[in-house]
Amino acid sequence: MPRKVKYLSDKGIPAIWFCQGNHLEQGSDFAPLAIRKGFLLGNHSFDHPHFSAIKIAGCLEQIERTHWLLESLYLSERIEWSPRYFRFPYGDKGDVRVKKAIQDFLRRMGYVAAPSAEIILIHDHEETSEYFERIVERLLEKGFSFELPAR
Repeated sequence: MPRKVKYLSDKGIPAIWFCQGNHLEQGSDFAPLAIRKGFLLGNHSFDHPHFSAIKIAGCLEQIERTHWLLESLYLSERIEWSPRYFRFPYGDKGDVRVKKAIQDFLRRMGYVAAPSAEIILIHDHEETSEYFERIVERLLEKGFSFELPAR
């Protein structure tokens, strides 16, 4: 991940990195480096469960545990964490009741809805790491531009 952060930073390409709390808890250099380089970190739950398979309390705990890890990282870097975004693991929002409870909770925690936009989603796996820079280069060659949602 630090290589991806450096690559995007060197190219002037903004990104939001949606992080799982269990990965943040392992203490890699990625998150502080990304924050210092001006990237935004978002909440992607603690350990990426299907929200439709767990109770509301479990969903909220997933969000809150990661929230406090992210909050702590931003405080240690003395950088304001804003805006705050959350992405559901697997895009799984649970049923209507669960989705509403989570959205209310996120609002109370200071999260905002990310505007609808075209998103390039690249998970951090060995397979994607090998192709990451080539994918970005190809998109740039085709005239793509990269922007963050308006704050």
